[in-house]
Amino acid sequence: MYNKFVNFFSKGKNKMKKYVKSILFVLLMLAVFCFQPNKAMAVEEVEFGIYYQTIEDVVTINEDVDKDASLWDKAKHLGKSIINWGKKTWEHEITRNYTLGEGESLWYSKTDSNIAYKVKRTKVTTEEELIKAMGKSSEDELTYGQKCLLASFRAAKSESMESRADASYRKNIKLILTDTGDRPTGRNDKNPDIRNDFWPCSSGPTISMSDCIYKYQENSNPSGIDNAYSTTFHEYSHSMDRTFSLQMKPYGQDGTHYRNEVTTPRMAFIEGWAEYNEMLENEAQAKEYMKGMDSLSVESTKKGESGVYSDLAPASATFKQLLSAEAYNCNTLYRLSQELDNGPEKITKAFKDTRWNLFRDLNTIVKKLVKQNPEDTEKICKIVDEMFLGKMNEEEFYKMVGKTDKTKAYFESRGSNSESNASEENENLEISSDSTEVEVSKDKITVENNSGNPFEE
Repeated sequence: MYNKFVNFFSKGKNKMKKYVKSILFVLLMLAVFCFQPNKAMAVEEVEFGIYYQTIEDVVTINEDVDKDASLWDKAKHLGKSIINWGKKTWEHEITRNYTLGEGESLWYSKTDSNIAYKVKRTKVTTEEELIKAMGKSSEDELTYGQKCLLASFRAAKSESMESRADASYRKNIKLILTDTGDRPTGRNDKNPDIRNDFWPCSSGPTISMSDCIYKYQENSNPSGIDNAYSTTFHEYSHSMDRTFSLQMKPYGQDGTHYRNEVTTPRMAFIEGWAEYNEMLENEAQAKEYMKGMDSLSVESTKKGESGVYSDLAPASATFKQLLSAEAYNCNTLYRLSQELDNGPEKITKAFKDTRWNLFRDLNTIVKKLVKQNPEDTEKICKIVDEMFLGKMNEEEFYKMVGKTDKTKAYFESRGSNSESNASEENENLEISSDSTEVEVSKDKITVENNSGNPFEE
């Protein structure tokens, strides 16, 4: 009987999630049809509400029950599970996004339904206030993890971040900087899974950053400090993006996506857009993302094979499979930004002017880029054609760049051997500046664990 109740509750939770997502989808559609885009929607400056957060304690909110426990004990456990699920949903969806404040509160675990974290938040507006909240008197006294959080703070306050404001539709964004201190972040029999519970992510209104990854990267390239700085731009890029995520298994069965994983064109664009913005801020990070183009990974769709991947050589992939990989999205945008005059500005404008298209992908941005910059048509066509190994057929090509006299002229000049020629050129292709070359790795390249919100990082 108890197991039936548990199964019923689990099914109910899943149905509730689908129901809520359906309502959100309808509301988004109403927004599209009821409101017309106008210049007044442009944001001149994004205001970050920044909070420094510490983990004060790990709190047990429920206890597992033994299979031989009494029916009453099992019923109490189930009732508490239902109540905790409601509190957790409210804290994840409402508190973190809309009613975030200072002081102590509970931060519910995503990975363990029996625990929550007692956290303490302090709002900070300057570097001096942040350092003081960290309990130090100067930057030199900070731990390496705290220096990474300071780097994230500086990214939010930077001119580079401000320059992106015009493309955002959000004026106010909250940034939570979680200091995990000396706590071990990886799960084992004794420790909670802090690494995943405080993984850097964006929910849209709120960006959550922590030191759980970066404090171990002091001697890496890019360093933890540089990585935290550029990741803040990645998360902000999600917050400024209206593109509507797929709601059912956007990253396959395992909920985790990789730079070189074949997902869908829309999800690859959502992540590729964020990664492209990272690349602009960090040359070492840009080189890392370039590695993702060497070998593709395809997750099995068979039931029970979550996380089972097979390798796919790009030369054997279809155009749609390449378009469905984050690495090909971010690197195409990056190469365009480096080789077009004022490339980043032109790409940002194309992004801004397509923000009302909730179902966009890379095709949407490139087509707008060509339309807004007809003088760059031939160069854009050549770059995109090379990046996708000459695999686009006529229909795919015109969907990507639009059909104009100039794009038609380029397509007609490709020649019957364009695919093999482009593939040979790609082996020695330079993606950005004269000194930046593609680096090759056959290992699967992890980006993040996205078991929950598809926009989480």
